[in-house]
Amino acid sequence: MIYFNIFILSLCLWASMYSYHKYINGALLNAKLFRLFALRDKLTILAMEGKINENSKEYQMLLYSINHYLNATKNFEILIFLKKFIEVENSPKIKKEMEEIKLSIEEHSVELKRILCEYFDILDSILTVQMRLFVGVFGFILSALDTLKISLDVVNKGIELFSKSLSLMKRVKENRDYFKSLNHCT
Repeated sequence: MIYFNIFILSLCLWASMYSYHKYINGALLNAKLFRLFALRDKLTILAMEGKINENSKEYQMLLYSINHYLNATKNFEILIFLKKFIEVENSPKIKKEMEEIKLSIEEHSVELKRILCEYFDILDSILTVQMRLFVGVFGFILSALDTLKISLDVVNKGIELFSKSLSLMKRVKENRDYFKSLNHCT
């Protein structure tokens, strides 16, 4: 009888996670993606109006990043998104450019500062929503596999992805807080 109860409980948990992922999470993600599309449109309009130099590193980097994340979230799968996000975040070239942008941000218009601030706010909210379920489920599976000492290579790779994901979230929050500290966020 206990196995039947465990089976029913597992089935109910799966059904609730599926419903959350399919409907609620999809609606939350679409709202964030529309904000990202609007942000890209604002950035492009500012460049067309001449308020931002479209050849500047800041404009090019931000447009590339927005398009990259929009592409990664088209058919949202958390592992593909994380892989692309970690790929971008681990790129020495992109890290260097991001540091240059932070140093040169005071030379640019208030509009660009607001866009950068909103960009990191959107990224943070996408990661927070998407990582909630991932962290819970993936963390549980990794701890269960580690407890059972099953396939140490798989567990180690999973733990590495998990820790990179958490450090990625931390870096996005740090960048969001940095740009908010410039007092140009609305």
